[in-house]
Amino acid sequence: MQRHRSWRKAAFSAVALVATLLPAYIAGEVGYRSLHGIPVLPVRHGIDPDRRALSGQDTSAMDFGSVYYYEIFRESANPVLFYEPRPGFARGAVRINSHGFRDREFTPAKPSGTMRIVVLGDSVIWGHGIVVEDTFAKQLESLLAEHFVGRFEVLNFGVSGYSLQQEIELFFERARHFDPDIVILGTSVNDLQYSSLEGDFFRGQASGILQKSYLADALAASTSYLLTRYLDVPPRYLERVVDVEFHLARAKRAAPHVGWMVLMFPLLENFQNYDLQWYHDAVIHPARELGFVVRDLRYDFQRFPEAELGIDHIHPSRFGNQIAAYAALDTLRSSGLLRVVPRSARAAGR
Repeated sequence: MQRHRSWRKAAFSAVALVATLLPAYIAGEVGYRSLHGIPVLPVRHGIDPDRRALSGQDTSAMDFGSVYYYEIFRESANPVLFYEPRPGFARGAVRINSHGFRDREFTPAKPSGTMRIVVLGDSVIWGHGIVVEDTFAKQLESLLAEHFVGRFEVLNFGVSGYSLQQEIELFFERARHFDPDIVILGTSVNDLQYSSLEGDFFRGQASGILQKSYLADALAASTSYLLTRYLDVPPRYLERVVDVEFHLARAKRAAPHVGWMVLMFPLLENFQNYDLQWYHDAVIHPARELGFVVRDLRYDFQRFPEAELGIDHIHPSRFGNQIAAYAALDTLRSSGLLRVVPRSARAAGR
């Protein structure tokens, strides 16, 4: 009889605990999903049909809270990419070409006599919140055309929210077919994580709040960061960290004829007491060991007022991208990856 009462008491306590925690979990998960634009229900609902015209300079379609933002993307047939820009999408300052990347049209066949550079990356390279002319790729293209003899094309394959794994996968899936001479991998401090707002949105369409917890993922990542930062626990993000060395080696091995460069973008704040260098080192050290040309932009950016560098603490402004473009060009030339003749030298020889 005593044992029977104990089991009843334990069962009642378990039910009471679930009844107490479940509403709290649901409320927290709903709040987190709502805050980050992740669907609360298994399927997408309530997209505003408003189709007001936006000028080509209007970047509001890229606002994370915009009802149009996730329409820029579609699910990808490639399970690693998972989502991709929608070919032909046009809304305000967002124009996706017929090949599915944010740039003007290019032919896969490289024009004769043209130096072609492909740029991979996440929202920093994609150009979140800025017009395409202000992005890193387009400013680098303009610098090359302005200062050097020859024909140059710089293709912007950045995709908002991609991890380093997805960036490398996009090279195999699409970018390598454009016959690049040089590939610049523009990485930032969150590229080591598999998760992103965009990826979570598409996963959220098939995952109800009782099937997957994005709040739990965020708490796990934050806990792992604190353990790494203050207790020197290896930064594994509870199995959510990209294997940088594996993916860089895979790319280099598959395209040894291409000149490879890693360009590391910092968080655009607190340069005097910057505590994220270990993120940089997690990418830079294996890249150098594998023979990549590397430039850490932290040391270029910290020479300028932080308020001028970005539209927020992650995404560079036109000025920030201009600094990055000059720095990248300097490293490409000094490393020998880019052999070009200055226009001033040709003029002096006449």
